[in-house]
Amino acid sequence: MIGLAGEGLISKVIVLADDFDRAIEARPPSIADDPWVEGIAAIDRKLRQLLESEGVSPIYAEPGALFDPREHEAVASIPGSDQPDGSIVAELRRGYRLRDRVLRPALVAVAAGDTTTATSAGDDAGSTDQPIH
Repeated sequence: MIGLAGEGLISKVIVLADDFDRAIEARPPSIADDPWVEGIAAIDRKLRQLLESEGVSPIYAEPGALFDPREHEAVASIPGSDQPDGSIVAELRRGYRLRDRVLRPALVAVAAGDTTTATSAGDDAGSTDQPIH
């Protein structure tokens, strides 16, 4: 029961970590060297260290990595990317593992083949020039 309560708290802290990610990524370049911004980055590092000390680690979802449905959730399919089919094109939200169990899958966009050349299995069999109603 204590483990479940701890997992619930960790899930809430991960949402806070997401907010730090967005804030740091959106900082204007004109204030990147400001001491206040450096302080925010230091708080983020401490938050990451706290999560790591509790057994939380990020799920690897870099562009080019193979999509793994056990760790990734595909929310977009990108045809015509320079990545091989079935590989990750972009990580949209970081995923996390709690020890050896997925706490939250990474949301990713996955490379897909060009769908304009794909055909269905029934296209050649028994085809006629008349529409099917």
